[in-house]
This record gives sequence, structure tokens and C-alpha cells, in this order.
Amino acid sequence: EAAKDDSGLATTTLESTIMKIGSLLQVGFGEAGAQIIGQCMSAEEGGLDLMVKGKKVIAVMAICDIKQFDEITLCLQEEVMVFCNKVAKIVHTCTHMWKGTAHRNFGDSFLLTWVPPDNIEAVKAVALGPSSSDQMRRCCDYALFTFVKCLAEVRRAKDLGVYASNPKIMRDFKRSDYRVEICVGLHLGWTIEGAIGSDLKVDASFVSPHLRTSARLMRATGTYGVPLLLSGAFLDLLCPKARERCRKIDTVRFVAQDGTTEPDTIFAFDFNDSSHAAPPEHVVGEVVAPVEMPKEAILDKGVEMMFVMDQDVVHAQEGITQEFHVAWRAAFQDYSLGRWERARTTLADVDHIRPGGDGPARALLAFLDGQGPKPPPGWSGCRDLVDMKYP
Repeated sequence: EAAKDDSGLATTTLESTIMKIGSLLQVGFGEAGAQIIGQCMSAEEGGLDLMVKGKKVIAVMAICDIKQFDEITLCLQEEVMVFCNKVAKIVHTCTHMWKGTAHRNFGDSFLLTWVPPDNIEAVKAVALGPSSSDQMRRCCDYALFTFVKCLAEVRRAKDLGVYASNPKIMRDFKRSDYRVEICVGLHLGWTIEGAIGSDLKVDASFVSPHLRTSARLMRATGTYGVPLLLSGAFLDLLCPKARERCRKIDTVRFVAQDGTTEPDTIFAFDFNDSSHAAPPEHVVGEVVAPVEMPKEAILDKGVEMMFVMDQDVVHAQEGITQEFHVAWRAAFQDYSLGRWERARTTLADVDHIRPGGDGPARALLAFLDGQGPKPPPGWSGCRDLVDMKYP
């Protein structure tokens, strides 16, 4: 009888251990990564077969970066891991809540993706184009909403707000108004997912030039003074109410160090500098409903209503008036059509209309300051934007 009890206890302990190991692997590889690695497992022997072809998918790819991370690392030293994980918790929580998947972290930046959950829809998006899949469209809506939430949650997080009064940061930054900020580049395109490595080390990876576009958009947020940039391919699949909250800010050719170019139209989701408090019962990433409307009513009406009634969306664009948008469209048309002398005036007017100034208007003015009074021959409204990070 005692032997039976010992045997049962050993079995229970073994099962518990296996479950813990499985959970750790799931966390280590991520949800999508665990599936990718699982596809490389040999059914007969249980070994790892890395000589397996990757899988082509259409995905929303986001690169999210913690701003001024190098400076923060110098200030916080060993404490920087705690700092980074506090931001990661918000980004991963919001991503998971709105049907995305978190992948590898690169110190200060995170890779997040959205892929149609139904395999038939995923195959359809590859075969017929992303616009053929309703689930792919919903992925785009959720991805944009995710990062509106991330930006709002990071700004109001109390455990991140304390870094403004951190003695090391105040000493090295020589300022008392430091605020943790993130910036994001969102793009839609194809990628090859699969396992890369050896029997000594393996990673679930995504290989695609479209990932580079996401990274370039993320870095361009600094040029345009905005936290969130979108590609034209991504914007095209957004629902109408989400598109209404974005504006076209430039058409560029991303120029790499080797001289190659990659044209794209850039859109911004405008954010003001304020921080909006959430209700006491709020859960990170959830819809913030107005007082007169329950959260469930917004969710029942679908994603378009989220971009109309969610209070994080609404407060993010407070102060960005219709007058501003009309002035911007006129100024951007002057710039695009080559009326540069007039554009210098109209862009300056746009900058004065928006409280605190307008980053995209200043970026175009800075470009025009380095040019002559008239555009070069053959001007088509598209300029070169040098990206020094990747070849």
C-alpha cells in the first residue's frame, strides 16, 4: 500500500514538473514561437529537425521601442531590467488582450505581430492579398488600438511615473520632468516564420524586408515628433473610424546606407502630451468607457465604436481641432505640389495652431530649410529619408 502511495506521488510530481517545464517553454518562445518550434519536432523520435521550410504569412508587424533607453541604462545600471520589464508587461498585456502575439525582445524594443487566427483566412490573405480577409482587416484595427492603449497605459502607470523623481535620472538627465515614453512603427506585409539556429540554440524567427519597414517607421517617429507611425499598406485596411483619426504626413523613400531606396507613404496617429486617468476598477489594456456608456455597449457595437467612444482614444486627440486638420491639408498640398515658398508659410501656421507645436510640420519645415526656394526638377512629392540603422 505504501509503495502504491509513493508511486502515485511520484507520478503527480512528474506531471507537475512537466507542466511547469511546458509553461516555461511557452513563456520563453511565446505563443506563436511555441507553435513554430513544435512544427520542427520529429514525430518519431521527438528530436528537433531544423531542416524544415518556413511558412509564409501576411502579418501586421509592429516594432515598439522605449525612448532614451541607452541613457536610462547608464542611469539605472542593474535596475534597468526592472524598468524594462515594467514596460514589457504593459506592451505584452495590451497586445495579448487585442489578439496579437509578443515575440522576441531586443533590449529596448519589442516585436509584436497580428495574424488571422483562422488558418483558412491566413492562407486566403497570402493567396489573394490581405484585403481579401476580413480577419486581416480586424488584425489591423486591433493592432492600432493596442498601441493607443500602450501609449496611454505607459503614461499613467504609477510604477513608471516614479522614475521622474529617481535620483539617478534627475542627476544624469538634469531635469525633473522625465517621463517614460514609447514609440511604434506599424506595417503590414508578408513574412516567413520558422525556426533558425542549431541543436545548441534555436529561436522562433520572422524573416522579411517588411520587418525592416516597421523598424524604419519606428525610428522615423523621432524625425516627425510623433509616437506612432503607420505605413500606407497598414492604413488601407483600417476601418473608416480608425482611418479618420490618422493623417498623411509625408511620402518618402527610405534610403539605406548602401543607397537602396524603399518608397512609402507615412501616416501618423496624433497624440497630445496629456495623460488621462483611468477608472479605479480599470484593467490594463481594456476599453475605457465614458461615464454615460457601459464598456460592454462599446464592445457590442464593434471595433469602429471603440475608435469613437474609448476615452483613451478621445483624450489622446483632444485639442487637435478641425481648424488644424484643414490647415494641415492645405499646407501639405502646398508642399506636395512644389509650392514651397507658400508651404513655408502655411506649415508655420499649422505649427502655431496646435498647442505645443506640430512635429510633422516642423519636420517638413526642417527639410525645406535645407532646400532652395523651388523644388528640384522632377519633384513628385516624394523625398529621401536617410535611415542610418540598417543597410
